[in-house]
Amino acid sequence: AYDCAANKWVSLKIGGPNPAGKKGRNVSLGLMYDAKRDLLWAVDTGGNIYALRLDAKTADAEDL
Repeated sequence: AYDCAANKWVSLKIGGPNPAGKKGRNVSLGLMYDAKRDLLWAVDTGGNIYALRLDAKTADAEDL
């Protein structure tokens, strides 16, 4: 994620199961921010749809 206020890139920890599974990779993913609902929507190549409401303050940001 890009931290605009600090002008730097960070990694964020997101809980829950890995959508790629134990053996898979998840490199083909479409991502869109929905400002009206404050959600991140993602669609993978398998047609699965994910929604995430991110709280960056609790996502354990680490500098990249």
